[in-house]
Amino acid sequence: MNRAQRRRRNIGQNARDTAVADVPSLQYVQEAFSDYHTGRHVQAAEKCREILGQTPDQVDALHLLGIITHEQGRPREAAALISRAINIDPAQPSFYNSMGVVLKSCGKLEEATTCYSAALKLAPNDAGTLNNLANALRDQGRLAEATEYFSRSLEINPGDALAHYNLALALEDLGQIEDALVSYRHALAIDPHNEDTLNNLGLLYLKQKNPVQALAYFNHVRDLKPHSADIHNNIGNAYHQAGEPDKAITAYHRALEVNPTHVDAHFNLGLILQEKGDLDEAIAYYRQALAGNPHLADAHTGLAEIYEKRHQIEKLKEHIDTAIRLDPLNPSATRLSAVLLRREGKHDEALAKLARIPLPTDHDCTTESIHFELGRLYDLGRQSDLAIHHFAEGNRLQMLSAEGTRADKNRYLGEIRRLHEYYTQSYAGPWPATPQDLPAQTPSFIIGFPRSGTTLMDQILDSHPQLQVLEEKPALESIQRAIAEMPGGYPGALAALDDDTICRLRSQYFDVVEKYLPRNPGTLLVDKFPLQISHVGLIHRIFPGARLILALRHPCDVCLSCFMQSFVPNDAMANFSTLADTAVLYDEVMRLWQRSCEIFPLTVQALKYETLVENFRAEVAALLQFLGVEWDEAVMNYAEHAKTRKSINTPSYNQVTEPVYQRAKYRWKRYEPYLAPVMPRLRPHLEYFGY
Repeated sequence: MNRAQRRRRNIGQNARDTAVADVPSLQYVQEAFSDYHTGRHVQAAEKCREILGQTPDQVDALHLLGIITHEQGRPREAAALISRAINIDPAQPSFYNSMGVVLKSCGKLEEATTCYSAALKLAPNDAGTLNNLANALRDQGRLAEATEYFSRSLEINPGDALAHYNLALALEDLGQIEDALVSYRHALAIDPHNEDTLNNLGLLYLKQKNPVQALAYFNHVRDLKPHSADIHNNIGNAYHQAGEPDKAITAYHRALEVNPTHVDAHFNLGLILQEKGDLDEAIAYYRQALAGNPHLADAHTGLAEIYEKRHQIEKLKEHIDTAIRLDPLNPSATRLSAVLLRREGKHDEALAKLARIPLPTDHDCTTESIHFELGRLYDLGRQSDLAIHHFAEGNRLQMLSAEGTRADKNRYLGEIRRLHEYYTQSYAGPWPATPQDLPAQTPSFIIGFPRSGTTLMDQILDSHPQLQVLEEKPALESIQRAIAEMPGGYPGALAALDDDTICRLRSQYFDVVEKYLPRNPGTLLVDKFPLQISHVGLIHRIFPGARLILALRHPCDVCLSCFMQSFVPNDAMANFSTLADTAVLYDEVMRLWQRSCEIFPLTVQALKYETLVENFRAEVAALLQFLGVEWDEAVMNYAEHAKTRKSINTPSYNQVTEPVYQRAKYRWKRYEPYLAPVMPRLRPHLEYFGY
């Protein structure tokens, strides 16, 4: 299913068996078989009963009636009829084959295998029986044997689309994905509109993280079955993997239009809305999924993740306990249980719980999260080598995810280097004066490198009744994109902005703010988005009176913390997958900051994380004075205030709900051997910022 292991829930098709009905010589029996083969099963069954009423041991009538009875959902009666036929004439391979089909449908796989083998002793080159035996072996997990019998079947009848399809399923189970694709394509060449084959090809391409190809097959199925909720659900999963959440949501809603109780569509909507941060809606859809299937452990896990983020511990425990009761080995629920133990200080118990989960080496979102959690636990236990190992593995797997493969670290670095080229005295010096805005209408900005304490500052300031903090929303990005569309692009067009354009861009900025943060009258706005440190030229051009709060922390601790954090991969965050890449980005961003300070008349208050945790009251008082608001005792209770916010949409959410702690200060010293290769890049910044 998507994120689960919490995965998105896809709907696929299983292997298919065929019973063989031989046409006997007697005319009336022939008529019964003719009725059967033309779909008139009721008439065929009546004829068989008439024959058996006159000739109880007529084996062909017993056999055919057994086949029809099985298809009508009465396998015990079917087995009894076919068994009589075998006892009367044990030399007919088709009787054993049909008995195998009946037994397999009852879950008696070993007995079915025995029957198929008996049929093949009598008719070793019967392609249908070979296919059926292979299916029974596949269901028993005997995959290598299954592929051998499927291949033998296809040697005899290479035009059998069903055998190609079933071979593809077995190869997929074996992990031989390329061979499975070949077999599916063979099946499709023979039967180009087979919905099962088209759908399973789409699912296989999703496994290969190729959503574009998957969509081509899913859309073909949709054209054949426009009223299939399952296929609309699978189309949604493909769009989700392709990084097009709005199209995915549309497809899931289409599935619900077709079938309003479709459990997987409800679950997948909960998952994608949770990822988008629409937590109230996500909760509603998870609950709808559970209304349809109360035993869906992954929906309980999704709810638990939301309640953990919202600090609703009792609800968190309730859903974790339910998920584990339903699925004791559910890796997502087990990870969350370990998180809860960590929060309670029970680190050894948390490690023991995670140790019971087998961790594959290919990408899986839950496995990735477990590695990051193991890294945190080993870091808390001061086992630095083990911590680094698990953080490195978590980052490696994260970059194998759909988001990770789309992210391009060099694209973001290129943007920073482009700003380096533009930000010169000769470029910024001649800018015309920007129209002044009213101080009360000018936002302030919290900037800095990620993991520098910006979320802590966010929570402290938001607890003040005269301040409102906008938490990492694309308000400034919206005007950056607008400028990028102008002649000269971004940042080239900054110099040519006239007063009317600047006023219009300000209005656009506040329109976006209002979308995410309804403003309280009489409050000052603080926009917190750390990497806006790279765009202070834009801030200065649009809001020349803006106050900038620069969050600082020891560069080694910052880089280490970014590497240890499970960020959702994008172009910027992709730079944190190794310590070396993290140090490169830190160097580029902080040199750009130093350049910006040289050429723009910025109003800045720097605040070091280390000083803040040592002298909290005095540092916060100085920060409030910088912002022009009076001291308020509410800021001393910021941790309690943080718990009242619905959610904190940054990786530091569980830390800022605790009182100020110093355990993360100078943590880098325990990791000096791992940081040694990047020190040449970081040392100039240690000196510049006074570390």
